[in-house]
Amino acid sequence: MRSLAAFLSAVSLLVLNLAPARAGDAEVVEAINKAAAALDQAFERQDKAAVKRLMTADHLAVTPYYDGPQTVDDQLASLPELKYQQTLVGEVAFSFLGPTAAMRTFTAKLDGSFEGKPIPRDVYVSEIWANNNGAWQEKFYQVTSLKLGHAGKFGACKDVVGTYLTKNFAKGGSSENFTSRSVISIGRAGLMLFTDSGEGGEAGFAPFTDARGTWRCISDDASAPKLRATTLDFTVPTADNPHAQIGRLDFEIGYDAENKTIKASATLYLIPLEDNPLVPGELTEGRHFEIAGQRVEAQ
Repeated sequence: MRSLAAFLSAVSLLVLNLAPARAGDAEVVEAINKAAAALDQAFERQDKAAVKRLMTADHLAVTPYYDGPQTVDDQLASLPELKYQQTLVGEVAFSFLGPTAAMRTFTAKLDGSFEGKPIPRDVYVSEIWANNNGAWQEKFYQVTSLKLGHAGKFGACKDVVGTYLTKNFAKGGSSENFTSRSVISIGRAGLMLFTDSGEGGEAGFAPFTDARGTWRCISDDASAPKLRATTLDFTVPTADNPHAQIGRLDFEIGYDAENKTIKASATLYLIPLEDNPLVPGELTEGRHFEIAGQRVEAQ
């Protein structure tokens, strides 16, 4: 998704970079918002006809993941290779370039890939919209990669760094009825380690190895930091499960600074050894569980 659909509800937060604002500006902003949301949804659905309809014939897109400026035909041809989700960060700004043109800019976080390669996470997006016979169409789209800001890998999450002893339980269940316990280490270098008491396996599940992965901060609020992490491990072949698999664990972790505890939701995916576990959107339904943990302190 190229833009957060909820952005339509944030019209009141838009910064109109003209003084004074002209009569009818609010209506223009609303119309462009609707067209932008429709274009975002068209990219998400991979609807080539809608994408083409919402762009001008001379449209150009310039991004860090494309190989140079892309025309409409270039983007349509590569559309199946683009997989991403976008979250707006802060306010969206509008500048009017005349009675039939406007520029929209915002900062965003991206998650996804192009041609199987990860795309930049922290970006600044610039769009130019033109009114053609009463219909707003995007004429220019540019994504600029940014350096990690306040909520980068550490930022608001710096106090989360540490090692935690956890209880793991079924989603919606009680932490007292845990199925296993784990040790999670969240490192200052962005490294995450995960080891579990259930690594010997259970009915229907093969034994598995320790997991290693990476994490990043997804919150600007140091009083309630949140992070997202992904770790990978491997199953160990047995007579009942003779084919090794890759285990991928996706975490959403919140931190309670006062009690030095974490609460997390996690999803486990088991992926054939020959497949790529890092391609978003290609993972089958996972096994969901929740985690409650307390920081391990040196005595």
